Amino acid sequence: MCRLSKRMNLSLLVAMSLLTAALPACQNASPTPAPTMTSPPFTQIVKVILADPGQFEGLSVTLVGYYRGWDLLGEAGTAPPVTRSDWVLKDDSGAIYVKAGLAIEGDISLDPSSTADTEKVLRVTGFVRVTEVGQPYIEPESIELVK
Repeated sequence: MCRLSKRMNLSLLVAMSLLTAALPACQNASPTPAPTMTSPPFTQIVKVILADPGQFEGLSVTLVGYYRGWDLLGEAGTAPPVTRSDWVLKDDSGAIYVKAGLAIEGDISLDPSSTADTEKVLRVTGFVRVTEVGQPYIEPESIELVK
């Protein structure tokens, strides 16, 4: 055997020994825990609805996002579409008004005039509606507190 082959065989033998020695430690190791989500996955639908409201008018959608009360953070940037009690939901893509009037499941009350509730996460299912001037909003069928 040539000198190079002997070195390669020796290197291979050392590597195999190290792997064999490490195998039992790997088998006894506890698996790495899966990362936990600290917040629910927010939708990214609002931007699409705002870009072409007519395409979505009358369709049922489910949005998950932050409750923003009476546009307390100025994210919707427009006046409420139906009544001054309409409130804003902000997902990962934008903010849209939700028609006021439907209670949140579980009798949770949120104060639309206080920023204290603006970090609450809601799941809103409802129909996309568009005003005569082209402003979209959500007419909710169900609203639930996610977090």
